[in-house]
This record gives sequence, C-alpha cells and structure tokens, in this order.
Amino acid sequence: MVESTPFKVNAILMALATLVGCTQEAPPQEPAPRPVQYVQVLAAAADDLQTYSGVTKAEVDAQMSFKVAGTVVDRPVSVGDTVAAGDLLARLDQRDYRVALQQAQAGLATAIAQLRNASVEYDRTTELYENSNAAKADLDRAQAAFESAEAMVAAAREQVHGAELQVSYTTLRAPQACTVAKTFVKENENVAPGQPVLQLNCGRCAQIEAYLPETHIGWVEASMPVEVTVEAIPEQRLDAVVTEIGVASGAAGATYPVTAQLTGACPELRSGMVADVHMAFRLPEREGRIALPTVAVGEDRDGNFVYTLEQGGDAWTARRRAVVVGEITDRGELVIADGLAEGEYVATAGVRRIQDGLTVRLLENNAVGL
Repeated sequence: MVESTPFKVNAILMALATLVGCTQEAPPQEPAPRPVQYVQVLAAAADDLQTYSGVTKAEVDAQMSFKVAGTVVDRPVSVGDTVAAGDLLARLDQRDYRVALQQAQAGLATAIAQLRNASVEYDRTTELYENSNAAKADLDRAQAAFESAEAMVAAAREQVHGAELQVSYTTLRAPQACTVAKTFVKENENVAPGQPVLQLNCGRCAQIEAYLPETHIGWVEASMPVEVTVEAIPEQRLDAVVTEIGVASGAAGATYPVTAQLTGACPELRSGMVADVHMAFRLPEREGRIALPTVAVGEDRDGNFVYTLEQGGDAWTARRRAVVVGEITDRGELVIADGLAEGEYVATAGVRRIQDGLTVRLLENNAVGL
C-alpha cells in the first residue's frame, strides 16, 4: 500500500528539523591566555660586576741578551728547561776580550812602574830642594811628573776593570729560578749587543693581562681584589690583585691594559692561556637604577612604553605603561628613568603582539631579576 503524499512531506520536515538541531554550532570558548616571558623589576645595587678577557703571562718575562758582540760557543739550555739562579744560559767566544784584558793589565803594570820611578824622583828632588841643592823649578817638575803618573795608574786600573767587565759580559746566566720559554740563536751564530738570545719565564705566580674599554678604566684601583678563571682549569676561581693599570691605549684600539697578579693558590700556568678577569666595581651613582632588556621596551608615535603584568586572582593582565628611557648600560640594557617601580612585573618578549588588557600566563622559571 502506498503512503499518502502529505505523510511523506511531514516526515521530511521532521528529518530536516532533526538534522539542523544536530549541526548547530557550540557557543564560542574563551581564548587561552597568551604565555609571556617576564622580569621582576629590581633596583640595581651599587656593585657592578664585569668580566674581561685576557691572557696569562709569567710574573717575570725576560728576554736575555749579551751586552757585547761575539760568536755563541755554548748554549746548554733548551725550551722547557728549568734553570736556577746563576745557571749558565749561553757563552760567547772570549778570546778577543781576554786579549784586550791582558793588554789593559800590561798597561797598568807599566803605569805602576812609572809611578814608582816618579815617586822616587819626587822624593829625591824634595830632599835636594830642602838642602838648597835644587831649584824650585826642579821640584815643581818632579811633583808634576809624580801626579801625572798617579793619574795614569788610576786610568789604567779603570781600563782593566772595563776589560774584565767585557769578559764577564760574554757569559749569560739566569737571574733567578726560571723556565726557558724560547730560544733565538744556536751555537756558532754571531750575535750583536742586545740581540735576544733566549726568553725566560720566571716567578711562582702567573699574571693575567686584560684590556678594559676606556669607559671602565677609570673604575680600576691599584691593589683592588679580583677573581680569575682560566679556560684550562674552568672549575677553579683564583684570587688576584690589580698590580698595574695602563695609561696608554693598546693595540686593540680604545682599550687599556690592566695586569692582575695571582695570590694564594698559584697553579702552574703557561704563558698565553686564555683567562677571564672578574671585577666588582663600587658605583654609588648607579644604586637604585632600574634597567630592562631592550626587547621589553616598545616605541611608537606616543613614545616609549612597556607592558606591566597585573595579577587578579589566578589571572594576569597586561597593561600598557608609558616610560621615560635613559642611556644603554654596558650590558646592553635600557635604563628606565621614570614610569616603573621596584617589584613590578614586566613582559620581556612579544611586546608588539600584546595589547592593553590582554589576559596572559606567566611562563614558569622565567623570572630574571634586574
């Protein structure tokens, strides 16, 4: 039996109503709070910690050379050898200098003989003059000859002393306990006066030389304590004091050398090792200053601004806050001259994607005190 047409229409209408009811959209949900990175604003202390790169060097770094020219006939030490005070480092051929010494000694002997004769003649002439058997002119000549002979002896003695020094200069000895760092000449080579023969590293405690920018060199004081870390032994922090403060810029441009001497524990370090010098400067004028990472500060036609984060119950809300900015610090942060107070929270990333009144969520373990 075939159903009537009105019955079919009603069935279709009921099915459509059911389908529409099933496909009706659910009410919109609230968007999840945007996660943000942040910092809690803290006023800066008067101490400013800075780290400068440097290199280690020996307490005494000396280039040894001869004071006279000659041919090297002996160089018993090599790189890495340890020498004690007075140990032989190198020797020149002494023959020419010993000949000069013998000639000077012969000249002294001749001068002494002439002085002896002049003294006898002066005494004899003086006796004759006192007995009226010699003229005053004879006495004057005898006295002049005697005084001239005395002067010749004194000059001859100086020549001998100079020749002895020349001989001594042909021998190079260690001034103290040291290690041979470099050698520049070999046996049978000719050297000139002052030409480097070898280099010594001496001293128990190493030094560290670092270069400070011109804006920081005025903060450094002699004998101020610092800490040093050496890349070769990163697990140790070594105590040191500032011993030298440069007054002329170095090769690195507008930077000035500062030397720190290790104190206390002095591990064995080689010259040229990479090191960092950590200095704490007392800067009262910076006490209480507030600074933020530059990414936390936005700027538009209305000026500079930040987004402070205000807590209401379990939710945080971003609020736009106008601020007055100052200079950029040595750490690359922006000084906030006005507009923020200590203890407030400030968003540090995604500032341009945040809007005033936006609900946000603070990322865990992301607070960085300033």
